[in-house]
Amino acid sequence: MRHYTMRKRALEMERTREAILAAARARLARVGYGALRVDDVARRARVSRRTVYAHFPSRSILADAALSERVTALRERVARWHPRSAEPGAVLDEIIAFHARSYREEYALMETLSQGAPEGGRRLLRELDTERLRTIARSVQTVSGQLRLAARDAVALIHATLSYPAWRVALTGPAGRRAPRLIGSMLKAALL
Repeated sequence: MRHYTMRKRALEMERTREAILAAARARLARVGYGALRVDDVARRARVSRRTVYAHFPSRSILADAALSERVTALRERVARWHPRSAEPGAVLDEIIAFHARSYREEYALMETLSQGAPEGGRRLLRELDTERLRTIARSVQTVSGQLRLAARDAVALIHATLSYPAWRVALTGPAGRRAPRLIGSMLKAALL
């Protein structure tokens, strides 16, 4: 077999793999892991079911691969984030704004991870949450001497309040779109 033919075949396989992953991400966003069907992914990717299984031997491996790339990108974005202000109230506002923006942009991903994802998905959510905790701790450390609570307690309060399940309840409950502002007021009342 000629070298250029092998390269062409490798490129074709990579394109097929990416099409399958894109289809899986779209289906996961729409129906979640519990209702994810390999047949639907294959149809959306315009490949056979057998081709999907050739690339991903099980539904959970397919879901993990589809989610992993997005979670890694989000985790890296969280790790790079730093508040611009050194004033405690502004730092809290920035943490909440960043969290709200991330949640809004990655709503489908967060729902999939927190609502019945396979074991790999739960691991990805734990890794993302660990990075969020580090970022919150780093941000609180910059203003720790100006808070009512010890830095450790402030971090715990912010982390619990901004956890994805709590955030989801706040946004879908009576507060709706006002939730970020109300959460900010609550945290400021407790910490400043």
